[in-house]
Amino acid sequence: MALVQELRHVAEKELVDLAVDWAVVHGITMRTREGTIDHAPVTLLPTPFPQSQLEKALAAQRTLNRLLHNLRLKPEYILSELSAAAHADPFTGRLLGILEECQRSPLHQSLSLSLHRTDYMLHDEAGVPSIRQVEINTISAAFAGLGVEPRRLHRFIFERFTADSAANAQRLPPNDARTGVAMAFATAVKEYVSRGGQDDAVVLMVVQPGENNRFDQRMLEFELWESHRISMRRHTLAELSTVASYGDNGTMTVNGREVALVYYRAGYRPEDHPTEIEWCARTNIEKSRAIKCPSLLDHLIGAKKMQQVLAGAGALETLSDQVSPDDMATIRSTFAGLYPLDDTPEGDMAAANALNSPEKFVLKPQREGGGNNLYDEEMQAELKRVSPSERSGYILMERLYPPAYPNLILRESQIVEGDVVSELGVFGFCLSDVKTREIVVDGVAGHLLRSKLRDVLDGGVASGRAVLDSPFLT
Repeated sequence: MALVQELRHVAEKELVDLAVDWAVVHGITMRTREGTIDHAPVTLLPTPFPQSQLEKALAAQRTLNRLLHNLRLKPEYILSELSAAAHADPFTGRLLGILEECQRSPLHQSLSLSLHRTDYMLHDEAGVPSIRQVEINTISAAFAGLGVEPRRLHRFIFERFTADSAANAQRLPPNDARTGVAMAFATAVKEYVSRGGQDDAVVLMVVQPGENNRFDQRMLEFELWESHRISMRRHTLAELSTVASYGDNGTMTVNGREVALVYYRAGYRPEDHPTEIEWCARTNIEKSRAIKCPSLLDHLIGAKKMQQVLAGAGALETLSDQVSPDDMATIRSTFAGLYPLDDTPEGDMAAANALNSPEKFVLKPQREGGGNNLYDEEMQAELKRVSPSERSGYILMERLYPPAYPNLILRESQIVEGDVVSELGVFGFCLSDVKTREIVVDGVAGHLLRSKLRDVLDGGVASGRAVLDSPFLT
């Protein structure tokens, strides 16, 4: 029996009031466009997800940590592969320009902390759902804070309203994303201090003006303080032009406090750099002695073009140092079809296939943040509009059709019932040294499940299309 049926006996008003109040009391909140505080959109029940595929995604993250580290050691390769995309996309071009400028400058910090979230959707293969990688988010990977709370809400609803609450609760997997990410931050700060930094050095979170998702961010800040007694400061790129200063050895200070780690929750889109003030701040941070999360190199590794390149025949194998053949095969088994759209015969063929069979593909620009992908008629119109050289700013991905399950969505104190499809994210972290070419520490920091109604094509929680969820293991 579907879990939704177990809630039929509960009056809708009772369920809404209880769930909204529980969410607000326990911090499942976001700031609205009007500046008020409301519960974050969330499912009232967990969504079924195969246990074997969750375990596969968690295990694969360790291998991905190593592969991305190996890629980080090849900046010339990254610059070369992104050159065409940089010509087609000014934002990517500007980032590459800063990277090249930094490579000509003295290296003040060889450490970098990558905190990435690998996103997967289930894909029905011969009647058996298996995970397929949608993307790797290497900058501003959100919801390690808020994303752990839906599990607790779902457990509460089970205990209050379902007959077999204990058995149901056992199928909710543990999730330590918040504590895991805070631990990664603390480890980076301690490594910075051990290499000559001040004992009271702080973490700087770079944020967007008027951030709606600040409570997810604050959860990480408060966890960092409560568990590790490390302070975090919040500033926009524009604010750093007045509160940040840099010493001759690259030491970065904010309002007089030395910065050990810069954690970006902004900087992944052109709108975050409206003037040269923001671009100057970005460049100064990259040249500084502070550890970056991510470094500009890691940011660019997350470009859609790089993911398409790595999915190509033989590309991943060039990064296989200290990765077993079995682990490499596991990673390859999760890849969806990814195709170039540059001005080449291969790009021409991919574009023609998308125009002829739009239901089989998704058009993805070099952008993060959700809501950027194009489908169906919009994809066809864009491919017809752009020139072959402008196509290099996009890649083409196989369109996935994950299984849908009935659920109840709570949004703006209203319940919407419908079939939902889910996207699983796995948080990984890796503190590494490009000078010694060694990983200092790496690990898996938990997971995130987001769901959306089946007919919603694209978008994340912050962009208003998806909702927070948790897996119900099957």
